[in-house]
Amino acid sequence: MVSEMKSYLRMTEKTPLYRAPGEGLNERHAVPGKVYEILQQVNGWANIRFGKIRGWIPEFTFEVCKKNPNYRLTVAWDYVAELKDNEAHYAQYINTDSFIQGLDVISPTWITREGDPKDTESIQVLGRGDREYVRRAHEHGYEVWGLIADFNYDRNFAVYHNPEIVKWEIQAIVGYALALDLDGINIDFEGFGSRCRKAYSAYVRELAARLREHNLWVSIDMTKESPSDAWGQCYDRVEIANDVDYLVLMAYDEHGRLDVLPGSTGSLPWVEEGIQELLGTGIPKEKILLGVPFYTRNWEERLVQAEKLSVLVNQWEGIALYETPDNLERNLPLSPGELLGLVEQRGEWFLIEKNNQHFYLPVSFGQILKPGETMYITRSVDPLPANGIQEILLSYEPRAEFDLGTGQERLTYLDESGSRHEIWVEDERSLAARINLVHKYDLPGIAAWMLTQEKQEMWTVIQRGLHPDDTFKLE
Repeated sequence: MVSEMKSYLRMTEKTPLYRAPGEGLNERHAVPGKVYEILQQVNGWANIRFGKIRGWIPEFTFEVCKKNPNYRLTVAWDYVAELKDNEAHYAQYINTDSFIQGLDVISPTWITREGDPKDTESIQVLGRGDREYVRRAHEHGYEVWGLIADFNYDRNFAVYHNPEIVKWEIQAIVGYALALDLDGINIDFEGFGSRCRKAYSAYVRELAARLREHNLWVSIDMTKESPSDAWGQCYDRVEIANDVDYLVLMAYDEHGRLDVLPGSTGSLPWVEEGIQELLGTGIPKEKILLGVPFYTRNWEERLVQAEKLSVLVNQWEGIALYETPDNLERNLPLSPGELLGLVEQRGEWFLIEKNNQHFYLPVSFGQILKPGETMYITRSVDPLPANGIQEILLSYEPRAEFDLGTGQERLTYLDESGSRHEIWVEDERSLAARINLVHKYDLPGIAAWMLTQEKQEMWTVIQRGLHPDDTFKLE
């Protein structure tokens, strides 16, 4: 069987889309530099897809591409905390034509689920979207995918296991998307655990089907595979991928706000491993958007020293000491970062001494420190936007070295109180390395968290890296 070759065009002039050749203007504009697949050509007009609509543009506004443009998608989230905040965003990204900005899809954080999980009648979907925001974005060539989010463990469970709530919630989301004339919905439900795995897949399948009835794009955000029940085991990634257009691999927060050991937001080997894991399940590469961070973290550290053979508790989720390995009901809670005396290791268990008693700790919860051995662990950690690193450089003149293990620059410095800090830098260099992975695995593009945190130089990397063919640059 011979596969049908796709044809593409590159915009040379700005034009609104027409619902039919020469008639029925739409608010969406195709802007110079953007590349679209040609779906149909009739009498000097080309039909393209822009978001949820198929529209027509006149032939004097574009050039037909002579080869595959290798144009890749750039999505970025726009954090909007309250309805009144939308107007302040008008003069930011959506006030510049999308190709000039280097951004194709803007995803405002407009939809949330709220309510008491113990009182299901209180659960509701709330929106803070703005029709004028959407209109302005469309005029400048952006698609708008509204984000819906909920990270509450029990509320997620209450929704997915209640068919009535699922039914009206999906109706509310679809109605909201249509009322605002959105182009898609980005689904961002997290932290609900494996107990919701099957029910969540069914929820996504139903929501995606309803959204696609209106030609809306459906994308979903997912963590990298991990042993964490709440955050890593909650998704059936393969099943969900069958029902959505794009799966966003959130390849960040390798080390997060609760971690005992400081580290990178997303080391290059860890990011690549996440891509390989998804591809290894058979999920088509065409569906995987690589999530990239426009932020890092500033780790304030404290030094711990083992006086004797010890185990440092280096995990935070589900940690406990057990009286016996075969009775997990009888346990003693632990705090992350505790240093415990080690009697011996017995297979997958540490035998621990605490308060003159012996307990068992899973090996996966800790690491051994020899007598006299020291280690820096987290005292506190703060998010740090990529565009805030320069202030650190000017204020503290930190020591900088390239960390081969993470593929990133690492900064260390002492603050005014003498506390040690570490920062794994997110900048144009680390972003370029991630975009190289997009090309290596032939992924369709990236999704960035979040707008306003990036350095301006990062947009140059995006423009060059995701639109690399010179034949598709404006003269």
